[in-house]
Amino acid sequence: MLQVGAKGISLAWPQCDVQPYQDKFFLHVYPESGNEKVPAKYINLDFDLAQEKGRELNLGGSRFCVLEKKFPDIPVKQISIGQFTMPAGRCCDISWSRSFLLDASLQKR
Repeated sequence: MLQVGAKGISLAWPQCDVQPYQDKFFLHVYPESGNEKVPAKYINLDFDLAQEKGRELNLGGSRFCVLEKKFPDIPVKQISIGQFTMPAGRCCDISWSRSFLLDASLQKR
């Protein structure tokens, strides 16, 4: 499960098993300034779920892990997130991706 907020994202997955999520994640954060450029300037926050420290939760008798990734403390206009592989060292085959437009005024709250 993916939740996107004004200040960061949260990922939650069952049984704290990272095996199904071996592909690396990309997380590109587009600041409010810099989006006028083509291609738009972004901050690269790519990560490997197996290398991250999530917190474990028990909800309704089921075990989940939750990982939170905070955005930099700047106004963010858009994010893109997904997973990718690098077959034969060649970048990048994207498994899935989503982009979200954010209301930067909410980040100040």
